[in-house]
Amino acid sequence: MTKSRLFFAIITFSFMLSPLMVACVSKGTPDTTVTDKNAEADTPISDDEKTQSKENTTNELPPTDNSSQPDAENDDEDFEYEKEQKPTFPTDEFSEKYAEWLNNEKPESPTADFIHDKNRADKSFDVILSPDVSDQMLTPEYWLEKTQEPYKVLMNREEIARWNEDILESRFSPTEYYRIVTDIRKYGRRFNTQQIRDEMLRYRPGVIWYTKTAGNIIHRLTREDWLEFYDKMNYEPLGTKEYYAYTTAYRYPEKLNYYPVRKGICIKRSTIRNIPVETFYSDDPQFWFDDVNQISGILMNEPVLILWESKDKEWYLIQTYYSAGWIRQSDIALCTDAEFTKYFDYTKRDNPDFITVTADQFMLPQANIFSSDDEAPSSSFAQETPLFMGTYLNLADWNDIKLREQFADRVPHSCYLAELPYKKADGTLGKHYAAVPAGICCKGLMPYTKANTINLAFKSLGKRYGWGGMENERDCTGYTKDLYRCFGFNFGKNSAAQAAMPGKTVYFKNLSRTQKAAILDTLEPGTLLYYYGHVFVYLGKADDEAVSSAADGSNYYVISSMGTYYPDGKSISTKTNACSVTVNNLSLVKKDGSTWLESLVCAKLFKLD
Repeated sequence: MTKSRLFFAIITFSFMLSPLMVACVSKGTPDTTVTDKNAEADTPISDDEKTQSKENTTNELPPTDNSSQPDAENDDEDFEYEKEQKPTFPTDEFSEKYAEWLNNEKPESPTADFIHDKNRADKSFDVILSPDVSDQMLTPEYWLEKTQEPYKVLMNREEIARWNEDILESRFSPTEYYRIVTDIRKYGRRFNTQQIRDEMLRYRPGVIWYTKTAGNIIHRLTREDWLEFYDKMNYEPLGTKEYYAYTTAYRYPEKLNYYPVRKGICIKRSTIRNIPVETFYSDDPQFWFDDVNQISGILMNEPVLILWESKDKEWYLIQTYYSAGWIRQSDIALCTDAEFTKYFDYTKRDNPDFITVTADQFMLPQANIFSSDDEAPSSSFAQETPLFMGTYLNLADWNDIKLREQFADRVPHSCYLAELPYKKADGTLGKHYAAVPAGICCKGLMPYTKANTINLAFKSLGKRYGWGGMENERDCTGYTKDLYRCFGFNFGKNSAAQAAMPGKTVYFKNLSRTQKAAILDTLEPGTLLYYYGHVFVYLGKADDEAVSSAADGSNYYVISSMGTYYPDGKSISTKTNACSVTVNNLSLVKKDGSTWLESLVCAKLFKLD
């Protein structure tokens, strides 16, 4: 017998004996499992379920731009739970069903299905959906089928250029001093003491901030803390540091000094801060999701004015067209006047010499980046460089580089050659070249159509909510600002600014739900809708049989970067921290108990008839 046949025989014999061995073991070994009648009821719950069962004691703040953020939650580390303790729930119908579900009793599907889609026959885990949202609604095609003339150009490039000129003269209201956006090219070459001080303090209207120290101890900032911040800002040359929000005491310097203004370009996607520190601060000691020190995100190639420098030389105080604040000095490269002008007026370029990133985010590999000077790209760029929607990159000529030497192994087809900014060793602006895939961008600007608006909106679906651009993500206004940049619009920073922008405004305030629904029936997909503190993109009306047609907003759908909602009123067990770019209808309930439909303030249409 050969070795292979012997081996096969041994294996076959082993398989024949295995059932007998199992039977013998089963007969000789009694079952030692003890059934606990209370085991199911005492099953411990997860941390997430514990969090949902807590009471929310947070008071609602006055309407501001952060009202779209998730509602305050108690920090898990501040509470202890007894092991094996069954949670208690309010006695409303939904909470009872939810409690049953936690105990695996398979109840009927509750109103808010944030675990999985129980309407499916197989009960398999699937995409998490807001109430009355189906899988089909998560695709742009679903809404485009309901849209009339989706590919008709709503405003051409020249009209958008005129709109950008109009917004430069627009203010939040006739009585407001500050404009919605600023033409930073019109600033002089010098700023005086008062101008710098005003910009430094402009975006810090409240100073009741908290931070967590070692040992997770919550500390409310004191007068001494703020004086320390002013010292970091190098505030001494601008006047007394005694000016802070706890007092109205303010001593102007006897003489206004003047300081030179420098110009720069942001070389990467970065963030703008209220004070020049990375520390996370909250204005609510029970809520640690949104960093109130965060002002806004800023994209690569954004031109800025440099007004001041921190005491440690690590931060610049900058002014962009839409915001002012502190940014890491390493993220800004100094530039000349001629270089500065290259980063404006994209809508006025007859022969587009730039590309617009239309992907939500694309990680450009280092292999696609190559040098235009003596400095190697590896010293300036990481393994992957993130490019974000709405970023403009100036084009370069393939003939400007030694293509065969740069790409020894391949010739990058279906790519644009674009300039990628970096900061030289002397702090000035340098450029490398990058082969940018044509599939993640477009040459020039995208045509402003309803189809392009909806398609772009869905490219961010499911992305995390990022207050003020935190974690390289977007909040509601950052989402709409970057989306509309693809068409050439220069939006304001927050929801109040965007609601005040030029365009046809339709007001909902003081109207009944029926009247609001009648207006929504006339709006086109892509229209921006607002309530105080939140902005969202209107998708249209659903006519599915499973969706109610009552005038409660359940038949009207939007997409936005949203925070928290209450599918079942204000019951704590139904509170959902979505914190995502998601599709939902206008019947969702806010923390104050009103629906999104009831809270509507206005709609903004960017269309010239």
